[in-house]
Parts: sequence; structure tokens; C-alpha cells
Amino acid sequence: MFRYIPTWTPGRNRQLGDIGYFDRGVFERRTSLDDFDIGFTIRTDPAPADYITQASRGVDIKFSAKGELDESFQAITKAEAGARIEFSRRNAFVFSAPNCHEHEIENKTQVKRELLRILEAGEGDWDENYAVVTDLVQAASATIIISGSSNSAIELRATGDVGQDWYSLAGISANAEMAWSRGSLTKVITSEGITPLFQPIRVKKHFLSRLFELWRTDRPSVDEYEGRDGIGGVETGIDTYGWYEEDAGDLFEWAYEDEEMTADLFEELSIDDILESH
Repeated sequence: MFRYIPTWTPGRNRQLGDIGYFDRGVFERRTSLDDFDIGFTIRTDPAPADYITQASRGVDIKFSAKGELDESFQAITKAEAGARIEFSRRNAFVFSAPNCHEHEIENKTQVKRELLRILEAGEGDWDENYAVVTDLVQAASATIIISGSSNSAIELRATGDVGQDWYSLAGISANAEMAWSRGSLTKVITSEGITPLFQPIRVKKHFLSRLFELWRTDRPSVDEYEGRDGIGGVETGIDTYGWYEEDAGDLFEWAYEDEEMTADLFEELSIDDILESH
């Protein structure tokens, strides 16, 4: 999978420097680095990237090109092109975000030092549970569909022709509309810029060491998601939807030396970390 944490709800935008905490796996923004007078510079990867994936099981995708007639489609006619996605288990998902750009705080070391200074001095209203958004992915368009039941389906109508290849989802993501659906689904189909993926970091007290220990997460592959549930789910008042599957992630650490700052822990959060702490 990706090295990022998914935004919930997918249509909510994140910004670099956002500060908040995680409530049942969902990031709730409360303030920003600007409010703590911490400045930062932004680095943007000039090369666009496609983030396209699906659950390892429970998803079946069919495409229909113009001039074809597939009787399994409910709403796509012979004169139209589109896709039909069927889900056979809850929390199965399709994620298509082509032409994305990665943005990150470039001077992370300086920002970390400022955070540590605030924590050590007890300045402001800093909460030790706060996390800071340091990296994010911005998508020009995205199609994100999550099944809330074990018998749901959706059909997407595209303005252009599509083929049978899975990566055709990247094409219809830029210009698609829902033509028909069945069952419980969370749907995000947008042609506007959103930030569906982000990476936070949290600073915590560590009184047993005189080194900074920086923690990162290696993301498992999609196949490693087998048998996992959604990351706590989100109560909507109608149904409870999961967002992806729980990411187990392997942590490894290394020391980050600094002569001025001691006795603290930096943690780059994974979904697993968030679940364990809530």
C-alpha cells in the first residue's frame, strides 16, 4: 500500500502544518503551526504519480466500451462507456487518484526542534496527543468507493471510452458520474483537487534516553491486508463505514542526534499506532 494515512472523510482537505489529534482513527484538526509561530518551507515533487489500488479481495470490476452491450450492466447503455464495481464484503474498496503531487514540509528538522522547545518550555496550549501533518498527497481528481455491506455495487458513467485494463480507472476518475448503485456505499467522485492521503508526526516525552528516536512505518502490500477490519469505522448515523483495512505496519527506529535537545521521542504515525492509542 502507500506510505500515507487515508483522509477520512475522503473529501476533507488537509494542509501542511495542520495540527490535531486522532479520535477513533480519524484526524480532527484543532490548530496549525502558524498558530504556534512555527514557520516552514514546502517542497513539492515535480513528477506526478498515480495512486491506484483496490482491496485484495471482495472487489470485481468490469468495463464497458462504447458500442459494447454487457447485460450485467444496469444503467450503462451501448452508446455509453463506463465501469461496474461489485463488492462482496464490507470495507472492500477501490481507490483511484491519478496525476497526484506529493507535498512535504522541507525543513522538518527545524520544525521538530521548535516543537521540542515548546514542549520543554511548557509554552502555549500544546497537547502531547497532537499530531502535525508533514506530508500530503494532492489529487487533481479521485474516485474513492468503500463498501458498507457484503452485497453492494456501483456503476460509473464515463464521457470517454475505456478499456478492460484495471488502470482505466485512472481515466474515468477524471470525468465520471454515478449512474446506478446498490447497497451501502461511501462514494467520493470528484474532479476537484483533494488531499486523500497524508502523513503526520507526533512528538512525545521520552525520559529514558538522551537521544531523539525517530520512528517510521513500512507499509505492507495490499495482499497483507487479508482478514483485517476497517480502522475503527466512522459513525454516520445510518451505517458504520470502515476506511481501508487496518494497516499493521512494521516499525523500525534509529537515533537522531542533536546536542541541544534531549529526552524526547519523535514518532511518524502509522494507522496501527493510531489504533493502539485509541
